[in-house]
Amino acid sequence: MVKLRSAEVLAECLRLRGVTLAEAGRRAGCSRQFIFRLTSGARVACSSDIATALAGLVGVEVGSLFLPDESGLTGTTVCHDRESAA
Repeated sequence: MVKLRSAEVLAECLRLRGVTLAEAGRRAGCSRQFIFRLTSGARVACSSDIATALAGLVGVEVGSLFLPDESGLTGTTVCHDRESAA
Protein backbone atom coordinates (compact mmCIF):
# COMPACT_ATOMS: atom_id res chain seq x y z
CA MET A 1 0.00 0.00 0.00
CA VAL A 2 1.15 3.52 -0.77
CA LYS A 3 -0.13 6.64 0.93
CA LEU A 4 -1.65 9.52 -1.03
CA ARG A 5 0.23 12.78 -0.46
CA SER A 6 -2.83 15.02 -1.03
CA ALA A 7 -6.42 14.25 -1.96
CA GLU A 8 -6.78 17.79 -3.28
CA VAL A 9 -3.79 17.46 -5.62
CA LEU A 10 -5.06 14.17 -7.05
CA ALA A 11 -8.52 15.67 -7.58
CA GLU A 12 -7.02 18.74 -9.27
CA CYS A 13 -4.79 16.63 -11.53
CA LEU A 14 -7.77 14.58 -12.66
CA ARG A 15 -9.84 17.73 -13.22
CA LEU A 16 -7.09 19.44 -15.23
CA ARG A 17 -6.75 16.37 -17.46
CA GLY A 18 -10.53 16.17 -17.90
CA VAL A 19 -10.63 12.68 -16.39
CA THR A 20 -13.87 11.67 -14.68
CA LEU A 21 -13.92 9.56 -11.55
CA ALA A 22 -15.51 6.74 -13.55
CA GLU A 23 -12.79 6.86 -16.22
CA ALA A 24 -10.04 7.02 -13.59
CA GLY A 25 -11.50 4.00 -11.82
CA ARG A 26 -11.88 2.06 -15.04
CA ARG A 27 -8.31 2.79 -16.14
CA ALA A 28 -6.84 2.14 -12.69
CA GLY A 29 -8.76 -1.11 -12.22
CA CYS A 30 -10.98 0.00 -9.37
CA SER A 31 -14.37 1.61 -8.88
CA ARG A 32 -15.49 5.20 -9.31
CA GLN A 33 -16.39 5.15 -5.63
CA PHE A 34 -12.83 4.18 -4.67
CA ILE A 35 -11.45 7.11 -6.68
CA PHE A 36 -14.01 9.39 -5.04
CA ARG A 37 -12.86 8.24 -1.61
CA LEU A 38 -9.23 8.99 -2.56
CA THR A 39 -10.04 12.44 -3.95
CA SER A 40 -12.28 13.34 -0.99
CA GLY A 41 -9.74 12.27 1.62
CA ALA A 42 -11.96 9.50 2.97
CA ARG A 43 -9.34 6.99 1.83
CA VAL A 44 -5.62 7.77 2.16
CA ALA A 45 -3.92 4.70 0.67
CA CYS A 46 -4.17 2.33 -2.26
CA SER A 47 -2.18 -0.42 -3.95
CA SER A 48 0.96 0.46 -5.84
CA ASP A 49 -0.74 -0.76 -9.05
CA ILE A 50 -3.57 1.74 -8.65
CA ALA A 51 -1.12 4.49 -7.71
CA THR A 52 0.99 3.79 -10.80
CA ALA A 53 -2.08 3.78 -13.04
CA LEU A 54 -3.40 7.06 -11.61
CA ALA A 55 -0.04 8.79 -11.89
CA GLY A 56 0.31 7.63 -15.49
CA LEU A 57 -3.21 8.78 -16.26
CA VAL A 58 -2.44 12.33 -15.14
CA GLY A 59 1.12 12.34 -16.51
CA VAL A 60 3.18 12.63 -13.32
CA GLU A 61 5.64 10.44 -11.44
CA VAL A 62 4.12 8.15 -8.83
CA GLY A 63 6.19 9.88 -6.14
CA SER A 64 4.52 13.18 -6.97
CA LEU A 65 1.16 11.85 -5.77
CA PHE A 66 2.05 9.02 -3.41
CA LEU A 67 4.56 8.35 -0.64
CA PRO A 68 6.67 5.20 -0.94
CA ASP A 69 5.36 2.22 0.97
CA GLU A 70 7.12 1.36 4.19
CA SER A 71 8.92 -1.62 2.64
CA GLY A 72 10.65 0.71 0.19
CA LEU A 73 9.70 -1.52 -2.73
CA THR A 74 7.11 0.68 -4.43
CA GLY A 75 5.87 4.22 -4.77
CA THR A 76 8.88 5.89 -6.36
CA THR A 77 8.67 4.35 -9.81
CA VAL A 78 8.38 6.77 -12.71
CA CYS A 79 5.32 5.94 -14.81
CA HIS A 80 7.37 5.73 -18.00
CA ASP A 81 9.40 2.85 -16.50
CA ARG A 82 6.29 0.67 -16.54
CA GLU A 83 5.72 1.36 -20.24
CA SER A 84 9.33 0.71 -21.27
CA ALA A 85 9.37 -2.61 -19.41
CA ALA A 86 6.66 -4.00 -21.69
